[in-house]
Amino acid sequence: MEAPGIAVAAIPDQQLAQSMAPQQLVPSKRHSKYAGGEGVLIMNAAAKGYWKETVLAYQGRPAPVVMLTLFFFYFVGSVTVAMLVHTDDDDKPQIILNSTFAAIAAPALFFLLVFRTNAAYDRWWEGRKHWGMIINRTRDFARQAVSYIGDDIHVEKLVRYTVAFAVTTKVHLRTERDLSDLVSMEVLSNKQVLEIQNAKHMPNFVLEVLSQTVASARQSGLLSEIGTLMVDSNLTQYEDDLGACERIMKTKMPFAYTVHLRAFLILWLLVLPFCLVHDFEWKAIPACFLAAYGLLGLDSIGVDIENPFGHDFNDLPLDDITNNTICKNLMEILQRHQSRQKQQAQQPGAGLRTTADPALVQTKND
Repeated sequence: MEAPGIAVAAIPDQQLAQSMAPQQLVPSKRHSKYAGGEGVLIMNAAAKGYWKETVLAYQGRPAPVVMLTLFFFYFVGSVTVAMLVHTDDDDKPQIILNSTFAAIAAPALFFLLVFRTNAAYDRWWEGRKHWGMIINRTRDFARQAVSYIGDDIHVEKLVRYTVAFAVTTKVHLRTERDLSDLVSMEVLSNKQVLEIQNAKHMPNFVLEVLSQTVASARQSGLLSEIGTLMVDSNLTQYEDDLGACERIMKTKMPFAYTVHLRAFLILWLLVLPFCLVHDFEWKAIPACFLAAYGLLGLDSIGVDIENPFGHDFNDLPLDDITNNTICKNLMEILQRHQSRQKQQAQQPGAGLRTTADPALVQTKND
């Protein structure tokens, strides 16, 4: 059933018939076993210190399995060769390197890795700040619509499509097209969702709908010029936050930096067993493997969190933000508004404020 009071542009009968079937909605193409952001949710619910939740956790740990496997076999082979080849009677490995090389190069390598991880975390945190701003602005926009416009038709459309903006932004940043959440949460109808999906840039389409609805409220005398500017400023902020998130998603770490860091890292790990085998002998194998796990894990963390909008365990919990925070908050605001309007309508001599652009009003036959 179509959500009451929501205006929809006319679409051909054949397309309308197709849109009434849920299976016509563009499906999700998720390639991860996680919804995204489980790590953040676990940390939010954890007791102070996070020890119980993190010390024995296996999900969310950096696991560059392929590289670790390759280096493990290399460490076993290199240490074995060094231990079996002798040229004197001291029974000590002779294929060795001076450990000073590893000691001198290690601080520079560690600095590059830490810088790489910090740069990735900055991107992760910046993404969270922009989504925090989207939460704040959607609440503010719904509050302004209820307080300054008041008309049922305009308010309902603005609130519902504001939720749609958050969901389409999430889906857009994940390079997906699935908007079934809007139907399952009873925010929009199948027909309205399909109309959004027909747009190449779905968040932009939703912003156009919101902007046109604000303009309609202004033309209907529901908003003053100053009020229109105040409401429209939130739409501009939506665009700014959307663009900032797109910048994070589409711009990775500089290629030259990543290439140089990994070349330095691989070279250091290749020579490490020959620097340790003289003193550690066979124990150089686990020592080198632990060093490789620590360093390759740091690099893996940087790759994992530099795009925080996906479905990985350590990404931002965008489903929780859009479905449990924004949607529930805004629909609660809308429900309170509708309840107040009904109470006012039941009072003697009172009526609902229903001044609206006729273009927004749908007939019951629709």
